[in-house]
Amino acid sequence: MASSSMDEDPEKKRNGGVWLAVAVMLPVLYVLSMAPVVKFYSHRPPLVVVRIYRPVMWVYKRVHWTRKPLDAYLRLWNP
Repeated sequence: MASSSMDEDPEKKRNGGVWLAVAVMLPVLYVLSMAPVVKFYSHRPPLVVVRIYRPVMWVYKRVHWTRKPLDAYLRLWNP
């Protein structure tokens, strides 16, 4: 007998929602963490910091619609 979506365990659905939220929030938090780190290392960040945020800078340089929002967010932390 085939099981329907009505037979699904509510605990499994809840766990799926948690994993979805984690999958969405981790990249968002990664990008948002850049501004405080830039403020902390205002003069010259260590190489490890540069490497960690290199993907964000790659997107910033190549995906033009990301520039204005990232610039505005960075200005909030570094007026």
